[in-house]
Amino acid sequence: MKTSKLEEEENIQEQKLVEPVPVVFQCLNCLQIVGDSNSWVISKEELNTVTLRDVPVDRVRVSKRLETTKDGLCVYSKIYCLKCNFELGMVFRATSKALDELRDMYTFRIDKIESYELGQKSFDTLGNTRFDIDIQMKEDILKLKSFCLSLSERWQLHDESLQAIWTILNNDKEKNPITENNVRHRTKKVKTQNT
Repeated sequence: MKTSKLEEEENIQEQKLVEPVPVVFQCLNCLQIVGDSNSWVISKEELNTVTLRDVPVDRVRVSKRLETTKDGLCVYSKIYCLKCNFELGMVFRATSKALDELRDMYTFRIDKIESYELGQKSFDTLGNTRFDIDIQMKEDILKLKSFCLSLSERWQLHDESLQAIWTILNNDKEKNPITENNVRHRTKKVKTQNT
């Protein structure tokens, strides 16, 4: 049985939807990477948390101080970003039966971390991809370069004109003392030379 191209494309799209996209977790405060989805254990919507099996030890610090939850059923240590000391979540040391799967794992509060899907396309508010934006920026830079070159050429022409006027004035100054009539005459002389 043959499948149409449309069916093949739909199958590919479905496979892409099923495949999990790798996610990197970052400290909300300084954007230091503190974990990734390769060590994903579970997320608890009711707790607003994401729990990971492992984290980079050079990025996260676990407090030695033990604290208890308000209901007194769990004991935990707080997790901090090693770079900026921002509180990220906790490691449960003793839990109620309902939270057993979180024990000795790194549980991050979702409101304390940022997440980024690897390989995701970046779009601006108009729907342009990062590639489109880069092309537009290159075009804008070329326009700006052209404008700057044009200004530079104009500036050089004005500079040359001013140099010519300065030279004429210096030469005339040596020959004739400056009087009102001489200034008018020199100005007419410079104007005729420039045209």
